[in-house]
Formats: sequence, C-alpha cells, structure tokens
Amino acid sequence: MADKMTDEQQLKHLIETYKSLDANKDGVLTFEEFANGAEGFEKMMRLWVWDEYNKDRNRNLTLEEYLANQNAKPAE
Repeated sequence: MADKMTDEQQLKHLIETYKSLDANKDGVLTFEEFANGAEGFEKMMRLWVWDEYNKDRNRNLTLEEYLANQNAKPAE
C-alpha cells in the first residue's frame, strides 16, 4: 500500500499537476488547457469541475483557485 502524502508533498504534487496542464506556460489555465488535461472525463464532468474551480467565472483558472478547491495553499 502506498504511503499517504504529507501536506507538503500533496501541495507539490498539485502545483506540478497545475503546471503540467498549463500548455502555454503563462501561469493560468484556460478551459481548453484544463479540458485537454482531463480528456478521460466526460464533457459534462469537465464543465462541472471547471465551474466548481473557477469561482470568479472568468476565462482563466489561477493556481490559487485550483488549490482552493484542493484545500491547499500556495507555498509562501
């Protein structure tokens, strides 16, 4: 059985995941980048998750918004 990640390891993993989804490396995710990274999920699921994460309902998902839905905070 895999060991449970520490909070620090989980935060690092989430940040790396976010960065890997950011295809153009501009620091924010568009819906297209997000959806491409979640292509194994049905379209409705991708839209639902996007709406849950993108609290300010703009066209981009920031790292802070992404982490807020994971109950994590960016490293200071």
